[in-house]
Amino acid sequence: MLKPLLLVAGISSVFAASAQNVQRNGLAEEFSASTCHPCKDLYDQYHPALVSINANDTSAHVNAISYQMDYPGTGDASYNLHAQQRHDYNLVLGLPTLRINGQGINTSSTQAQLYTALDTSRNKPAHMKITGSYEVNLSAQTLDINVSVLPLTNLTGKYRVHVAVVERHYTNPANTVNMPDYYFVMRRMFPDGKGKAEYSWSANTAKTYHYNQAFSINNPPAQGSFDFWGNPLMSDVIVFVQDSVTREILQSQLILPRSPLSVHETDFAQQVLCYPNPADNYLYFSFSNSKPIVCALQMTDASGRLMYQVEEHSFAAGVHQYAIPTGGFPKGLYFITLSSEQGRMTRKVVIDR
Repeated sequence: MLKPLLLVAGISSVFAASAQNVQRNGLAEEFSASTCHPCKDLYDQYHPALVSINANDTSAHVNAISYQMDYPGTGDASYNLHAQQRHDYNLVLGLPTLRINGQGINTSSTQAQLYTALDTSRNKPAHMKITGSYEVNLSAQTLDINVSVLPLTNLTGKYRVHVAVVERHYTNPANTVNMPDYYFVMRRMFPDGKGKAEYSWSANTAKTYHYNQAFSINNPPAQGSFDFWGNPLMSDVIVFVQDSVTREILQSQLILPRSPLSVHETDFAQQVLCYPNPADNYLYFSFSNSKPIVCALQMTDASGRLMYQVEEHSFAAGVHQYAIPTGGFPKGLYFITLSSEQGRMTRKVVIDR
């Protein structure tokens, strides 16, 4: 297994002396394939670390992207040109490779070491705010993305603004390494895998980006395509700004999808999703809320027996996700209920393996 060296970033950016600080959202980028045996070894340590830190939840401040490659052997069905462009920029010499905030991480690291690296990635203050929207129109089969990057200080240098659409989860039965489940896999980037070049930023002056793109769903997708494995409402957008010289990720941001055709069941929570469904070893439950709420989560089987619960507590406005370990649950029908004083909603899920 080839291990990338830890990259030590130089200084290429020029910051104003009195820069404002905001919370940094760390970014982990993994290069892997469903035909790569050492990638399975990393997965066994890295995926539990992502689950533990609640990656790709706005409250966790740690985002993750996986790029699937076309080697070894026939490579992965999710491979496409944008993954290759990120691979080449990052000087990847072999799989697996892991970068956190642009720096190489030893892929032989333990789960605890990887958790620490992820945790550390969000500690350094950032000097940018990223906001935006991600609309999935299932009727027109289009993605519409709006992004705003607001620098809090003047910057000059060489930068790239990247917009990645990542599929939260899919199962690839054609894998050859006993690794059927894939998470946070990049399906398309905008404008491509090289990003949008920027050379200067003025404090408190936002730069905006808009992309509209047709999409297709094919399971499995043809290698080289940008097709989704499943419903794109089960995907997110991750925006990140990178220094092209030092390779440091200056800031990242997760943007949750929305549908112009969706009808919200209640006012207290939106975009309530359970995936994958059917589920095997893990079931992910996510929801968003526009204002702070107090609620509880319960999962019961068809007979009403309680299988999992999150006791009532406060949730700040944002996107929240739980990884529910279902490996020990019998096959069958289950119900997940999110409840608060404002109402309740229930989703049906199936455990199958």
